[in-house]
Amino acid sequence: MPSITTVHESLPYRIAASPDPTKPTPLRAIDLSRYEAPDIADPSTAGREELEPALAQAYTAMSYLSARRQNLALLDSYGKNAWLVGNWHLEAELRSLEREVADARREIDLVTIRRQRVQEEVGGEIRGLDETWRRGVGRVLETEVAAEGVRREVLEVQRELAQRAQAEV
Repeated sequence: MPSITTVHESLPYRIAASPDPTKPTPLRAIDLSRYEAPDIADPSTAGREELEPALAQAYTAMSYLSARRQNLALLDSYGKNAWLVGNWHLEAELRSLEREVADARREIDLVTIRRQRVQEEVGGEIRGLDETWRRGVGRVLETEVAAEGVRREVLEVQRELAQRAQAEV
């Protein structure tokens, strides 16, 4: 199978499954039979019941083909201009979105600068508070260690007193 770069992954399988790999099988997404006139055995002897559905189907096919011809003519006449106008609208929308992004980035930069200034202004105070907190925590730990030492001394004294009391008894 030849190497083909495609957008849709099923295309190589369709090509490989077709009898002639150079010509892929046509898609059957639209049922074209509804735009074809049905086969009637003998139109001269056919009754009204047989001819009415055929006439309705022929009218549908004619309407479809007429509308398609009209759309193709309009596309041929105005398609390029409509495409250019559509591109112009998309470019205008893109410029608008790019302006919004630039404005948002500018705002982010201003907020960042303000935040940095405020942090620098109160930096000394924050460092002082941090140092005070650390000293306070250190004192609390020293106090807890000292309290634990006193508690152990009290327990040791109580044990000694209990041992003396037992020795005297």
